Amino acid sequence: MVKLTEKNGFAIFRYRTWLALLSCVGLTVNVVFPLAALATGGWAAMAGALTYAAIVLAYYASRRVTQVSPWLAVFFAPAVAVILFAFLRSILLTVVRGV
Repeated sequence: MVKLTEKNGFAIFRYRTWLALLSCVGLTVNVVFPLAALATGGWAAMAGALTYAAIVLAYYASRRVTQVSPWLAVFFAPAVAVILFAFLRSILLTVVRGV
């Protein structure tokens, strides 16, 4: 999946650099903000915990269609980080090599 994303990741955005980078910012927010909220403690930690609870509920709600266990929500942040890396690599390689 990573190789496919690296190959075609930039094409998804029709080679629009600003749109692809905006998508990467959104993915970064999905990874960093809930973890940072959990690390700070207090009410921010509650917001981070609610974010992850919502992710688990989304996995639970779609379990019949996707046939994925809600326990796999634990791997949400690392999986998004891998996809983010693949998108950034695709953008970089395409821009360096030329479109």
